[in-house]
Amino acid sequence: MRGPPSDANESERGDRVTVAVAQRLEGKIRAHPAVSYTYTSIGAGGTQPVNEGITYVRLKPKGEREVTSIEARQQVREALRNFPALRLSVAGWNAGRAAT
Repeated sequence: MRGPPSDANESERGDRVTVAVAQRLEGKIRAHPAVSYTYTSIGAGGTQPVNEGITYVRLKPKGEREVTSIEARQQVREALRNFPALRLSVAGWNAGRAAT
């Protein structure tokens, strides 16, 4: 996720806004029945700007969900359309395995 850049004089306020938006995003993602858990990193240890973050999503095991990982990504993309001020990317990574 990437939010609008914040003014250097407003960096503390920008940090709070980024955290609040990330929490809303996580809530939307975790509400999906195929999602097991999420983890969000904002600013990545000082190497990313504080208006950028990454949310890792772990799906439930294949036998415990009713959709494939591809379908879950599509459904999450749709759910996140309510965040127009952000640039979002929903991608899959399965450590070299085919998405299921």
